Amino acid sequence: MVATVPIARPSPYSKRWWTKELTDLQTKYKKASSRAGKRYSTREEREAMIKARNAYQGAVRSQQRKHWREWLQDATEKTVWLASKYATREPEAATASRMPDLKTTEGDTAHTMEEKSKVLLDTFFPTPPTPDLSDTHDYQYPPAFDTPPITTTEILAAVNNLASYKAPGPNLIPNIAIQMTIPHIITLFTELTNACLRLGYHPQHWKTFSTITLRKPHKPDYTIPKAYRPIALEDTLGKVMESIMARRLSALAEQYNLLPPNHFGGRPGRTTTDAVLYLTQRIKDAWRTRGVASVLFLDISQAFPSVSHERLIHNLRKRQVPNTIINWVQSFLKDRKTRLHFDDFVSELLTASTGVPQGSPISPILYIFYSADLLEITDPKEKDRFTSGYIDDTALAVISPSIEENIKKLEEMTRNALRWSQTHACKFDIGKFQLVHFTRNERKYSPMPLNIADHTVSPGTTAKYLGVILDRKLRWKEHAEDAISKGTKTMLAINRLSKTNFGLPHHLTRQLYTAVVLPKIEYGLPVWFEPIRKVDEGKRRKGSVGIAKRIGKVQRIATRIITGGLRTTATDVLDYHAALPPIHLRLNQTVFNAAVRLATLPPHHPLHKYVKRCASYYPKYHHSPIHEMMNAFPQLRELEIIDPTPVVLKVKPHERT
Repeated sequence: MVATVPIARPSPYSKRWWTKELTDLQTKYKKASSRAGKRYSTREEREAMIKARNAYQGAVRSQQRKHWREWLQDATEKTVWLASKYATREPEAATASRMPDLKTTEGDTAHTMEEKSKVLLDTFFPTPPTPDLSDTHDYQYPPAFDTPPITTTEILAAVNNLASYKAPGPNLIPNIAIQMTIPHIITLFTELTNACLRLGYHPQHWKTFSTITLRKPHKPDYTIPKAYRPIALEDTLGKVMESIMARRLSALAEQYNLLPPNHFGGRPGRTTTDAVLYLTQRIKDAWRTRGVASVLFLDISQAFPSVSHERLIHNLRKRQVPNTIINWVQSFLKDRKTRLHFDDFVSELLTASTGVPQGSPISPILYIFYSADLLEITDPKEKDRFTSGYIDDTALAVISPSIEENIKKLEEMTRNALRWSQTHACKFDIGKFQLVHFTRNERKYSPMPLNIADHTVSPGTTAKYLGVILDRKLRWKEHAEDAISKGTKTMLAINRLSKTNFGLPHHLTRQLYTAVVLPKIEYGLPVWFEPIRKVDEGKRRKGSVGIAKRIGKVQRIATRIITGGLRTTATDVLDYHAALPPIHLRLNQTVFNAAVRLATLPPHHPLHKYVKRCASYYPKYHHSPIHEMMNAFPQLRELEIIDPTPVVLKVKPHERT
């Protein structure tokens, strides 16, 4: 039994540093405090209470410090991530563990748990406005594709992709239990999933889920319901079924080009960096023809909860999704129930059938089909305007010789976007729109605003898109400063874990630096960091040398902590003894890895043609990030194409009309 039964973990609410000696001191202090608090207590009793209190509180601080140091010293590769979490998490208010009274849209205040749950339910699962479905009447849908039966291979792949120890759904069955038992039930479960697909039915038990309420970080007021984010914890077996359907929809979309090519989110082989690279490539191409690019970054309020089921089904039929999948999606979205969890309260079973559930594996691909029409408001053949999207983040871009002409084109595009919002019951948060006129020609620049309905969107010099800060000249100074600031802040927080005379073992500090700090700095690196290389075999170097030096200061902090080196120790020596490459080589390697992926993209990827063109021609002015990567690493120009999309479904589809 000792060998097979794991030792119970201490409760997260217990004080692991507590000892029997502290219990004795606490008891002694409480007794002394009781005697000193009496009406006729003596001076000696009050002094004894003060002495007992000081001894108790001092022992607590000493034991906490001792336990913390011992815990750090004995840290392993598993517990080091918990230590990192302690050090880097944001400080919270004293009441952060409890939800305050919530303000309602009517101006009232929700005090009780039941009132709060109702307010949160209305916020997380609002009743969407009625969409304009006039264009769906008598619509002639093209023939739908077929889909084959679900195989055991698909089920095993979906089960193995589950996070083993992720929080379970309402049935409290952890993913690891399903992964360990699936070989014994695979035949029965395959028959069950195929019956669900064939009948267009998603079991009611799988449509009941738990909604965990989490605070959105850095919100000024947590009495507003929108400052909270819902996370859906679904039944594990239901999630397997959803994963299979999501993979099938993705395979169909890539196999038959059912989605706009410039939609990057939720699709295999596409990243946020790809979306930003695509946007910057088009802007730099416009600059080389003496044009000005104006980009409007849209914001959709509550994108997933506001999805209209009728419009979603129409879009799926219009794009030839198999009828069996559509019927299953209809059942999946209908009659959904949830229990809200916050503080120590669990609500009664509530109806949550609006929109698509956040946290479901199939929700991203469903939303992409839902919003595909928004990215098609422009004709792909038009070279002076284009769109780009990543899930619910959409950018409208126009190109012309002047900003005045750009504004006219954007006004036309926004009218089309507003018509889309009416037909799809989506509400734009125009107050959060970002407008930037991209140009380095000061004579052409003018801060002209854009009028949308009754709102005016003023242009800015920067915009944050998919986590990357784009400035109007694409110099990347603002983003580099932000990335370096985040890295420095995180590294200084980790510094608390490793001191000269106590703390984490040095190899674990190095692991935290490479796994926590560097990813914060290197996010989107291929976009804003130009690879450093020598020019004409001389000493002069080309690339983002200045940025590398500034990031090198962060690495120097890390290497001094890892090695215990002095302030006067040379940087090269610190890098060597910390087993870290010089920072410019590390950054170059990261960009090189990204360039390898770009060089192997399949032809249907929207960046494929730009990579091929940039690899064959290096212009004199306005080099794009792809230009710089292909110029810095010419050995990547002839690599094998790798298609990351799911295996195509071996079924002959109906003829398209």
